[in-house]
Amino acid sequence: MSATNETTGDEHCESPDGRDHRGRSKRNGISPTFVCLSEHCQGEEGNRFRDLIAELDVECYVINTGAVGTDNPAAVGVEETVAILEGVARDSIDWQHDDELGLTVPSNVPGIDAEQFSVPDRVDDFDAALREERLTYLDQFDDLDDDIVDATY
Repeated sequence: MSATNETTGDEHCESPDGRDHRGRSKRNGISPTFVCLSEHCQGEEGNRFRDLIAELDVECYVINTGAVGTDNPAAVGVEETVAILEGVARDSIDWQHDDELGLTVPSNVPGIDAEQFSVPDRVDDFDAALREERLTYLDQFDDLDDDIVDATY
């Protein structure tokens, strides 16, 4: 999934107070930290990012900042983001696998109420069109491995 996020360059628009643009998807060509996809690479960078994670035996996390959900979003502010980053760094987060989403999500994060950000409770808020947009975008990269495309959520 991390390779998918890096490959699509997805982020969500937010104003400083988190209200004006909450949940609107935005594709930002410079947002991928490690991957610079262009018409010239055809997916090799996305594959390489995935391979580096595996070869170096590192963990990679996707942290949603700004808000979780769209119709009734829960704000993910600075305090919550810092608590999540500290929990990851200290290995103090309890995780659970959500079969419906196919994702591992936090069940307990010290310092915040993780239930308010429960992805399984907010599935109805997710926009199926965004997944289709991501898949359409990834389709242009001929050499991008299927496992990266299949991880698109």
